[in-house]
Amino acid sequence: MKQLLFLLSLLPLLQGCQNSFAQTPLFDPYISTSFSETQACAAGSCTRASAPASTAEGASLSGVDGYRVSICAASAQTLSGAGTMQGWWCDSVSSLCYRNTGLDQTVSASGVRCATFPDFKVSDITSNFDSVVFASSGVTVSGGSALTVRIYTHKERYK
Repeated sequence: MKQLLFLLSLLPLLQGCQNSFAQTPLFDPYISTSFSETQACAAGSCTRASAPASTAEGASLSGVDGYRVSICAASAQTLSGAGTMQGWWCDSVSSLCYRNTGLDQTVSASGVRCATFPDFKVSDITSNFDSVVFASSGVTVSGGSALTVRIYTHKERYK
């Protein structure tokens, strides 16, 4: 009983902990996996080098209920409030990746290192795709040569 009370007393502390990447809680029982990719920047503008070409790219949608996308400028740099994160779905049956403009997210955060976008729910339709990729397109940063894109997948968050 004492051990349980001790653990319960730590819960507010654990819930208040934040890491530096997009202010995502360190302790989130729903996050099952994450995918991280560095995308190149030149002259303050970041654009993914090429469109995704296979299900080996991106975050797997197998057995997940949803996902969240976060981006971060390089250390000591900030986002400058412009550009788009373009959504793609990849399918192993057709061996193709499909551009999905309905997933696009406008980058409006400025003066901060990281930004996160609202969660996406995986439906019966989207669960037929193998992976999801987000490609930067004209995302502006204060400097640096890279933008980190991270996709966190969730289980049971929407049940």
